[in-house]
Amino acid sequence: SKLAIENDSMKEKESLVAKWTHETEDLQAKLLQCDQNAQSNARIISSLEKNISELQSELQQKKRQNEELVASLNADAAAKLGARDNEWENKLRALTDKANKQCQQISNEAAAKLSNRDMEWDKILQAKEAEI
Repeated sequence: SKLAIENDSMKEKESLVAKWTHETEDLQAKLLQCDQNAQSNARIISSLEKNISELQSELQQKKRQNEELVASLNADAAAKLGARDNEWENKLRALTDKANKQCQQISNEAAAKLSNRDMEWDKILQAKEAEI
């Protein structure tokens, strides 16, 4: 009877050890998944940062091109104005407005691209958080 009690106690302990071992393995698997998710997120962040940097460089290049275009258009128009004819002054304003609008449009497009990337990143993060 004492042996039966000890045997039952031993079986309970073995059952607990098996349960805890299984729970520990589950937790280790979840920790591994979290680590893999963190590594994946780090790669995504790095890629997004690179894309943002590239878009910012592209935006700066477009702004410089537009500034050069405006300067070129202004120089051409100023050379043709000569006697400051009102008709030519009006044409100059139109060209400057057009170049400024193009610059603003390019700026808006780049900002929209960055915003879309941010939204994509938010979706990725939300999906990753949902997985965790």
